Amino acid sequence: VFCFVGLFGRFLRKWALSMSTAMEFCSECNNLLYPLENVEKRVLMNSCRTCGYLEEAKNPCVYVRRVETERDELARINTDVISDPTMPRTNVHPCPACGSMDAVYFQGRLKSAEGKMSPFYVCRNRNCLHRWT
Repeated sequence: VFCFVGLFGRFLRKWALSMSTAMEFCSECNNLLYPLENVEKRVLMNSCRTCGYLEEAKNPCVYVRRVETERDELARINTDVISDPTMPRTNVHPCPACGSMDAVYFQGRLKSAEGKMSPFYVCRNRNCLHRWT
């Protein structure tokens, strides 16, 4: 979970495990309060667009983005690739699970690698079928 705080034109990334943003309402006219930065004090304020009421924000978090990823990206690799005769094979990289020296490999992108290609290996031992990078 990331909390993005917009102060001084920058976005600061913070972990927001227990933070949640809630709508705040004006104590004068009961309209919605909007976030506004106070550049001089370097604090986040809540401002009413209707009556002009201004108060310091109780929570500096203005936006929470929950990022959910798969627990294991390697789990998406189909182990049937070991039967594909067109897949390149290697006997240089031992399987970390069973020690077998027979594996197929290909290149792909991890979601977390931001566009970088990584080699993926699948053990050809039918009792193992371990996947690693």
